[in-house]
Order: sequence, then structure tokens, then C-alpha cells
Amino acid sequence: MNAIKSDAAWYYLEGYLKSFMFVVLGRGMAEWANRAHFVHGLRKVLNSYPQWNATLFDGDSAVLSLILTVGHDLIGSIAATVACMAVICILFVNSLVGLLSWWGADLDPVTQVDVLLATGFSVDYTAHVAYQFYRGYGTAEDRVASSLREMAAPMIQAGLSTFLCMLPLIFVPTYAIVAFAKTIFIVVSIGLVHGLFVLPVLLSLSVSSSNPLPLPIKSEHVIENEADQL
Repeated sequence: MNAIKSDAAWYYLEGYLKSFMFVVLGRGMAEWANRAHFVHGLRKVLNSYPQWNATLFDGDSAVLSLILTVGHDLIGSIAATVACMAVICILFVNSLVGLLSWWGADLDPVTQVDVLLATGFSVDYTAHVAYQFYRGYGTAEDRVASSLREMAAPMIQAGLSTFLCMLPLIFVPTYAIVAFAKTIFIVVSIGLVHGLFVLPVLLSLSVSSSNPLPLPIKSEHVIENEADQL
């Protein structure tokens, strides 16, 4: 009885119960997935009685709610990534293959593998500039200038370090290694040009002035609402 009293709040003058709490335990909760479904079931029960204004507390509730939605989020992220990469490859890979042919490389399995491996390099230089622009303040020109102040030097350093790493491979008398080095040289060069010149110009001309938008981070209650809809 003392334990119950310690977890309850009373209106002594009116003589009725103001609030109370109790602990719910479950078996077979060693796996995180089982705990997630258990907590989700408890939330559904509480939502069935909104008149009691009941709240479920769990120290790991954010992680448990995320477990229930991570599958749908993962599928959506993979689909968006595949779609974006398909568009980028359709628009730009032909230029990369053309430059490799101009530099003496043939269209063969080695070149195909090199192009696939080097695709990720093209994203690095433009993504950082676009993110800094997205988080900037003021007019489009001010945001572009701020983005370049933040990212121009690191991008140039990254490009130069990549060039220095690939430079010795140019002199290796092996076709596969030389073709890979040429691919990296071309991709990094195009990435620097796009990140330092092309993308800033396009952003300054096509994007209106605005304040930075909040980061797309899901709060716990949003995750819980999505879990309830599963």
C-alpha cells in the first residue's frame, strides 16, 4: 500500500485520486524487436482510452519506435537513391565515357567497373555546397557566397589530395590500374568544376531568398504516430 501511495497523487481536500502510475513487465523481451512490438501494443491500448490522458514512458521508447518504422524508411531511402542515381547516370555518365575514350580508354569490362566505382565521387563535391546553401541565410547570392567560403577550400584540398594519390598510378604499366586512375582524375575534375562554378551559379539564379529550413529529423512523437499507422 505504501508503494502505491508513493506513485499516486491525491487531492486531500476533495478526497479523490488525481493521478497514479504502475509498472508493466513482459516476458521474452530480450530481443529489441519484441520490446518494440510490446510497447506498440501498450500504446494502442492507451489510445483506446483517451479520456484518461494516459502516457507510456520507456527509457528506450525513441529507439523502440524507430525499430517499427525503419523498414519503411529504408525502402523509401533506397528507392529515392536509386531514382536519383539513375537520373544522374543517364545525364552525365555518357560524358564521362566520352572523356575516357578521348583519353585513350576503351569501352570494356574494366572501364565499366571503373565508372561504377567512381560514380560516388561525383556526389561529394556538389552535395556539401548544396547543403551549406540549404542551411544559409539571406539572399541567394549571400547563401552562395557563404557556402563557398565554408566549402571551397576543403573541396580543393580534397581534390588535390585525390589527384596526388592517383598520380603514381598513371605510370603503372597495367591497363586496369591506369584506366581506374584516369576515371578518378576525370570524375574529380568534373566534380570540382560543378561544385565550385556550375552549381553555385545555378543556385544563385534559380533559388529565391529564404531562411534555412529545419533539418528533416523525426521527433519521437512523429515516429510514434507513424508506428501507430502500421
